[in-house]
Amino acid sequence: MNRNTGVHAPNRFASYQEIHETVMNQFLDTGFVVEDTLLFANWQALDANLSEIPQIRLSGEIACLGKILITVDKYLNILEGSGDNSVVQTVSYAYNVSIQGCGNVFRYDNQDDIFMLNLGHPDHHHKHLCNWNTGDPLGEVVWVGYDNWPKLDQVIRESETWYWENRSSLICPNEPAEVGRSRFRSSF
Repeated sequence: MNRNTGVHAPNRFASYQEIHETVMNQFLDTGFVVEDTLLFANWQALDANLSEIPQIRLSGEIACLGKILITVDKYLNILEGSGDNSVVQTVSYAYNVSIQGCGNVFRYDNQDDIFMLNLGHPDHHHKHLCNWNTGDPLGEVVWVGYDNWPKLDQVIRESETWYWENRSSLICPNEPAEVGRSRFRSSF
């Protein structure tokens, strides 16, 4: 497996966690993000030979104003070492942004094999756009590519920009989403 480069390059897990906590605390301080339930957990995947691949999974929800809920499901392969000193790299992710009680707004992920195979793109990194009132897809899935797949903080910033651009149309613009009560209609 090739190692990611640039902003998605391998990193020591302790550093990864520290950066994650710092960024999330910064978002909590701004007021758009109200709370999160994101947790790191030991995980494992199976390769083509059914051999175990040690991983760390980051999953949970981020509650934002406007009843915006960001659902995160991300997998980091452990490339070497163990514990806080292990070297990790992201191999799979899904960031789903929805309006609680309505529908999806957008979703970034690299988990749809059919996307790459059917549309002839060189990799899996893509974005789904939806009508947040219905959750219905808006047009074709957009390929973002390996060089442009977002980090979680970019998804949160994009969600906040969307919030300010659409705030006047939201039913509860000043209310946060409730974590653990995801009730969006998924079209994926």
